[in-house]
Amino acid sequence: MKADYFEPLVSLGGAYLELGRDREAIPPLMRAIELKPGCVEAHDYLGTAYLKNGERAGTMEQLRILKSFDPNFEGALSKQLASENVSGK
Repeated sequence: MKADYFEPLVSLGGAYLELGRDREAIPPLMRAIELKPGCVEAHDYLGTAYLKNGERAGTMEQLRILKSFDPNFEGALSKQLASENVSGK
């Protein structure tokens, strides 16, 4: 897959999340991260998809990655974790 498919993959993953099709969001987001590992938005969406699927280990791994990019990260995943009272430690 060409690198120029990166943005549509992130958008597709985000759209699946918006539609409540959380499990379907995971593959395009994983592929987007393979193409551009430093994309905060893709990691944020992927962590959210894992959280909504009850995959705690995946959620915490994405949060760890996001915090490595920015220790003060406050994206959708952080907000979702806070609303569910889940610790990222």
